[in-house]
Amino acid sequence: MGRIVLKGGENMDYEFPRGDTFLFPDKFRFVDSNGEPLNTNAGDKVYVTFRKDSKSKKKILQKTIGNGITKDSNGYFSVLLSSNDTANLKYGTYGFDISYKTADGKVFTPIIGSITLTDEFTYKEDEV
Repeated sequence: MGRIVLKGGENMDYEFPRGDTFLFPDKFRFVDSNGEPLNTNAGDKVYVTFRKDSKSKKKILQKTIGNGITKDSNGYFSVLLSSNDTANLKYGTYGFDISYKTADGKVFTPIIGSITLTDEFTYKEDEV
């Protein structure tokens, strides 16, 4: 498969106010053993899945290519959480992973991290 390279560092733990729009500051890409970007093929998928913790079966939120995950011309992926994604979640820390699934069923999960939703003072209903 290859390995993952992060642009901007290895830290994938983030903190931001609940209900804010949040663009992960770290972009990432999957590369082969020569360091060349892997091309995602038809049927390949990238997922960012959020849960309260790793033992929870309940999925809190999931982003996919075209739904919060974008890929730029250099092969780097970005993850965007909209304000609606977190506005109704409880304050606290949620775990996530980033998984790459090939069309032939191979799954690689090279990143595990967390987001911590902090206090907010302007709630969604205040934004009229």
